[in-house]
Order: sequence, then C-alpha cells, then structure tokens
Amino acid sequence: MRSLSHAVFWLRIAPLAAWLAAAACSSPTMAPYPSTDPQDSARASSDASSDARMDSSISTTIDVGAPETSCPATLTGTQCTCSELTTKPTSVYLILDHSGSMNDTIAPATVSKWETIRLALFDAKTGVLRLLGSRLAVGVATFPSNISCGVGGQLVAIQTGSPSFYDSVISALNTIGFPNGGTPTAATITALMPILQQLPAPAYVILATDGAPNCGSTTCAANQCTYNIEQQTSSEGPCDSVFNCCDPANVPEAMGWQACVDSAATYQAVSALANAGINTFVIGVAGSAYYANVLNELATLGGTAQSGATTAYYAIADGSESSLVAALNAITGRILNTCSLTLDAEPADPNLTNVIVNANVLLQDVNNGWTFSGPTTIAFNGSSCAQIQAGSVTDLRVVFGCPTQIVIQ
Repeated sequence: MRSLSHAVFWLRIAPLAAWLAAAACSSPTMAPYPSTDPQDSARASSDASSDARMDSSISTTIDVGAPETSCPATLTGTQCTCSELTTKPTSVYLILDHSGSMNDTIAPATVSKWETIRLALFDAKTGVLRLLGSRLAVGVATFPSNISCGVGGQLVAIQTGSPSFYDSVISALNTIGFPNGGTPTAATITALMPILQQLPAPAYVILATDGAPNCGSTTCAANQCTYNIEQQTSSEGPCDSVFNCCDPANVPEAMGWQACVDSAATYQAVSALANAGINTFVIGVAGSAYYANVLNELATLGGTAQSGATTAYYAIADGSESSLVAALNAITGRILNTCSLTLDAEPADPNLTNVIVNANVLLQDVNNGWTFSGPTTIAFNGSSCAQIQAGSVTDLRVVFGCPTQIVIQ
C-alpha cells in the first residue's frame, strides 16, 4: 500500500503544497497522484490494455432469457424451433472499493488492483459475472465519491445480466477515473440501504476492498490508526505504539482521525443488511491482510463465513486475476448452488420443454437429470445437482418447442 512517507515527500515540493492540502495525504486507502506523477503514463497504458481485453469481443455464451435461441445439435433432428423460457435471476449487488490504494499494482499482475477486479468480473471472455449471463441480476456501487471521504453511491442500477448490460457496466466504470480517496465503507452501505432493501430476493452483496473501513467520526488510539497498523513513517517520525499518526496534533498534513479504523459502524451496517435478509460476501483484495480480523468479522456478521478455510472472508494473497476469479467462482457457486430453478411462467406444454447445461441437453431423469417439482419449478437431481453445486455450470437454459428428451428406461 502507498506509504505515509511517500505523501510527506510530496509535501516538501512547494508547487504541490496547495494541491495536497486539499487532497489530504496518502494513506492505506488514499493515494493522490499529481498530474506530474510519472506513473500516470504507465497506468494509462495498462488501463488501455485491460479495457481492450474487455471491449474486444463479447462472450459467445447464450444468456438465459433471450426470446429466441438456437436448438442444441441433439434437438435439431426433430425439426423443431427453440424459444427460451425466462427464469428468475438471483440479485447480486457489488460494492467496490475505489480508494487510492486500489491504484497499486501487486505482482504478478501488470495492471492495478482496480483493473484486476474489473477484468475478473466483466472481461469479455473470462469475466465471472459475464459468463453467468442472466442467471444473475447485477447492480454496482463504488466508494468513495469524488472527494476524499465522500460517501459512495450506486453507479449502475440492478438489471438482469446480458452481454449489452455488462458492456454498459464497463462503460460506466470507465467514467469514474483513477481510484482516489479514503474508504467510507459504513457510510456507503448505510446510504445504499434503501436500494438494497428493494432488491428482488434472493439477494446478496459482494463487498470487495483492499483495506480497513475508515472515514469515521471518532478519534482513535495508535493501535486503531491505519498508519500505525501498517507501520508507516510520517514527516515527524515513525508511526508506532508511542506516536499516533492519526492525531492531527502530531501529523497535521495527514487524514487525522479519518484514518482510524471504522470497524464498529461497518459491523452495524453489515448486520443491518443481514437482518434485512441480504447476506454479504467479503473479498479482501491484496494488501488487506493487516485487517484480517475486521474482514473476518464482516464476513461472519454478513452470514457468509467460509467453512474450513483460513479466513472467514475471501482473502486474495497476491495481485493475480486468477486468484480473484477463483474467489468469485467460489462465491457465485455458493450463491447459485441451489438444485432448483424457478421459471417466470408455466410452460404451455411441459412435454415440449428441455434443459440445456453448458450447451448440452440434460435429459429428464429423476436420478441424474432434471424433473418438474412444480408447474414453474425445475429440480436437478443426482450428478446434475452436484455439477451445479460445484460451480461448474456457466450456461443454464430452459428451452421450449422440442419434444422433451428423457432417459430411456
């Protein structure tokens, strides 16, 4: 993470003093970059490269909910036409840390943590959410706003996933510029509560952050100061157990009490979500290990603590996209591991209904295929249920118009 000593170095450059006075100082969650920063060109180049990856091509996965779709090869011999039956998607709302330290690049990644998250979520070929198509309805919020501790807010309203929708999400993310500012997690979740409470059930939040929540309203001792926890150095000396760098009397150019860990208010906000029936998954992006105890508690209060893992939250030890993708696959696997599927309406003829899994026809079978468990509910049985629970199903469709393919007894 960007050090306090880096920020103090800039303070000694007279032409930039006024700028930094307005932008506060660099902290674990705040890394202002003057226009003369030599890293800007490198970041711009890596950003352009990652944008090209996301915009160059659209996933060929056929998303659930399209009014017409091609029949799988095993159905074409029946001379029938397939139309897709729409399903009720699961609501997933992303709350993404866009603070200054998300500008950092952590090996083996060659782009910033912010770009890595965008790729893992929405890449045109490998983005986890994009590949799940309209099995999910997705909304996006970022924090902070355009000031250091400004409360974050919704960037994209929730909508059923589709290639065009995910393209629009990428465009919206491209408009907010480089990450900057602090980490007002509690205030952002609280501000989003009216939106989150209206999400169609079942609904989940995914909170991705690379540090502790801060930007609170109370002072703290040195052991709760992010500068001290990360053993940074100020212009007045090291931030240690004796010298509290969150005390503006000690380091007036720093964030002061706004750099204190704002854990209690964030616990309360996540608990309020859980009480509203919305569980919160927590991803700790590379660099967040200093605050494992805080993130563990958030995952526990959010009702999503991992079982049998080292941490309750999803800890990303390195900066690789593959590590983020693995965590997101695990999370979406838990969200979508139900062995039932609810259709928006009852098929006109159940005997002309087929289920497609990863582009292959799944036979109707009480043992290892699918069956109707109600007029609008499909149950997955045996090995097909296990496949869904393993998180390996990325293309799941129900089509109408061809005779149902069944297991021949």
